[in-house]
Parts: sequence; C-alpha cells; structure tokens
Amino acid sequence: MANKDIYNDMHGIYEHWITVAADVYAKLFGVTIIDANGDSLFTVANPGNVTGTVATGGLTDAQLRATPVPISGTVTAIGPQTDAEARATAQPVSVASQLGLAANVAEPGAAAAAVVTKVAVAGGANVIAQISWSLSEAPAAAVNLMIEDGVGTTIFSQDITSAGAGFAQWIPPKRGTVNTAMVITLASGAGTVVGKVSVHAWTE
Repeated sequence: MANKDIYNDMHGIYEHWITVAADVYAKLFGVTIIDANGDSLFTVANPGNVTGTVATGGLTDAQLRATPVPISGTVTAIGPQTDAEARATAQPVSVASQLGLAANVAEPGAAAAAVVTKVAVAGGANVIAQISWSLSEAPAAAVNLMIEDGVGTTIFSQDITSAGAGFAQWIPPKRGTVNTAMVITLASGAGTVVGKVSVHAWTE
C-alpha cells in the first residue's frame, strides 16, 4: 500500500474518532461546541462532523496583554488611605500643642523638676515626636528624663549627667494610649542646677 493511501486511511480514522468523541461529549453533558467563527458544530440535536486542526493550550502572555479580560463583580478597597483620600479629609491634629508653645515648655528654676503634662483627650491619643532639654551646669548625680503614658507606665527613660542641651527624637513618633494623659518629667538636678524641657507633641 502506498504511503499516501496509508495517510488517507489514518486521517479518516482520526476524523471518525474525533467526531464520535465530540458527539458523545455533547450528548452526555448537553454542551454546544462551536468553531472559530462562532458557528455550532455539535449539539445534542446536531452531532455534526469535525475537520481541521485542533489547537491546544491556554492563551499566551502576548494574547492576554493584547485583549482586555472581562472581570465582573464588586471590588472593595482595603488598607490605609490613599494620598488623595488623605488630602480630601482634614486630619485630626491639635495645632495648639506644637513645639515652642507655653503648654509644651517647662522652666521651673533651680533645684526643681521640669514637668510637661499632655492631658487626656476623650477619644484621642497623645503623640510625642521630640524632647529637648538643657541643664545649666553638670549635676552632682544623674538627672532622669522620663515619659509616662498614664500613671506608672514608662515608655521612655534616660539619665543625663552633663551640662548643656540635648534632644531625643522618634520617627515614627511615640503614640500614647487613647483617653490617657502623657507626662514628661526632667527630674531635679538639685543645688543650683536649672533644668528645662520642651516637647514636640500633639493629640490625634
């Protein structure tokens, strides 16, 4: 038998089994198989015949990028505010509690503790970004600088042993507990030591 005859016979067998398989699938599952033009090839009522090339595999990356893929449903955004959202809504910051204002500065004089108290605000939290301090002269013993979030809850403590100015800064700022006062205390240096403290703090 010539090679051409063998090819024709095999081709006919392949077409036959493809037709049978598609027909059975259509009858079992009640589906409709269409061609590239959208015309029906197989239905339960119309088994039909199939010829041509069978393509396999999903869409390539290039095909996906070339054609928009339809997506339906509701998309809900979660997470922090976008820049546009933050600019559109006023942010709750107390301007009256910034660095340099009288309420944020303590200058008690010699041999006295310098204390700044940020009072509790209903529904708000005190936030502190920086403390600046100075001692007029070197103390005989270390002078403690402390931040308390409420009574007895220390969130910062540092001993100062020399004269002059210094500061501590936090990025991001330290945030206190909601509805709770924040107390910043520079202990007394005793003798003739004058201690001063200023804070950069606000309420959110």
